[in-house]
Amino acid sequence: MKWPEIKEIWRKTINYKLQFIKKYNTAEIFNKWQHYTKPMGYKLIDIDFHKIYSRYSCFITKFEEASSKLIKILDERIKDC
Repeated sequence: MKWPEIKEIWRKTINYKLQFIKKYNTAEIFNKWQHYTKPMGYKLIDIDFHKIYSRYSCFITKFEEASSKLIKILDERIKDC
């Protein structure tokens, strides 16, 4: 299956997936939906995030903003022994 087809099916089945995710652990989720673990899997997480938190901007943007701030704080506060 090509990536555009995966994304289309992902969007169409999102409610089923989100119900499953609420009930099962990470290993079971990754076993059932192995596309999460693929190189483009982060885009599927973004689709899920947008469905759950539609009033917020995309997960990737928020993650990039937060991670760069976190790295800056860690660089300032953590010193080698």
